[in-house]
Amino acid sequence: MSRVLIIDDEEKITRILSEAVASEGYDVDTYAGAEAAVPLIEKGDVDIILCDLRLGGMDGLELLRRTRGISPGTDFVMMTAYASTSTAVEAMRLGAYEYLIKPFQIDEVILLLRRISERRELMIENSALKEKISLK
Repeated sequence: MSRVLIIDDEEKITRILSEAVASEGYDVDTYAGAEAAVPLIEKGDVDIILCDLRLGGMDGLELLRRTRGISPGTDFVMMTAYASTSTAVEAMRLGAYEYLIKPFQIDEVILLLRRISERRELMIENSALKEKISLK
């Protein structure tokens, strides 16, 4: 199952999300700030990141930029209570998979994670089939 990293400085949101995501069978790590999460991302052990836009220190957009540079295969979901068209466009331009506006329903997040996981599995399967075909 995929490893999900949740980064949000609101403890209540982090706790609720991590419990819901873990109950679906995902491995979950949580951080209150982006800087502390960078070493885990650098290891390449993270499949999906759920990150708040506004954080103390490094914000979500900066973490998205860094993630694209060090782990381009990691899917990134931006979350925010301060949605604007410009931040949504910037997040998507930088490669975010989705832009969630708080408050959101936990079921919405779970369905999104399932969709991302299914896409990731199909990509792996597709790569394996392409490799198998090229070996013939």
